[in-house]
Amino acid sequence: MKFINIHGHKVNSLKDEIVIHNIFPGNNAKLEAGQFYSIGLHPWRIEEESLKEVMTEISQAAEKDEIIAIGEAGLDKLTEAPFELQLNGFEAQIQLSETVKKPLIIHCVKSFNELIRLKKKHKPKLPWIIHGFNSKPEVAKMLLEQNILLSFGKALMYPLSNAAQVLSLVSEERFFLETDDSDFSIKEIYKAAAEIKKIEPDQLKSIVLQNFENCFGN
Repeated sequence: MKFINIHGHKVNSLKDEIVIHNIFPGNNAKLEAGQFYSIGLHPWRIEEESLKEVMTEISQAAEKDEIIAIGEAGLDKLTEAPFELQLNGFEAQIQLSETVKKPLIIHCVKSFNELIRLKKKHKPKLPWIIHGFNSKPEVAKMLLEQNILLSFGKALMYPLSNAAQVLSLVSEERFFLETDDSDFSIKEIYKAAAEIKKIEPDQLKSIVLQNFENCFGN
């Protein structure tokens, strides 16, 4: 049974790993058959003068079979991009996710109230997944109540992190695991997660695989 890595930036992956490689606009010519990818406009990269052009590129790439998710997209109050512009770009990607019927992988920093407001506004039918979740249990509770899924990564390597606390509480059908841009392998992330959940690694692999199949239909 393979490891499922819901969000990775590194090119290399393990032989027993299924990874959704995150790419940015301009990189979609590098798609390899048999691999999975997500493509989106990150809030760190958004620029008003190129927003329309970049969204056109993302929309065209999103039609390809190798692209199975939109993102990472989202909101970040710690970046320099104007927040109103971030909202415009994120809402465009919400609509694209619904149009192409592919889940939305989300980067969110200090913007969870706005995120939930948009979830209620758009009422999306496709899954939303917060990647790299490491916020407080109270935030996780708000997101889970809105049927937003959580993905955990390198923060699980630190037992006192918010991520470790939340993973110990979240139900098995509501989470994923990832490497993001860290140097930790997905195998190391799974080992930490299995210890937190107090289950065997193979059981954890089965849980995450089922979540992957339910969410992405593969």
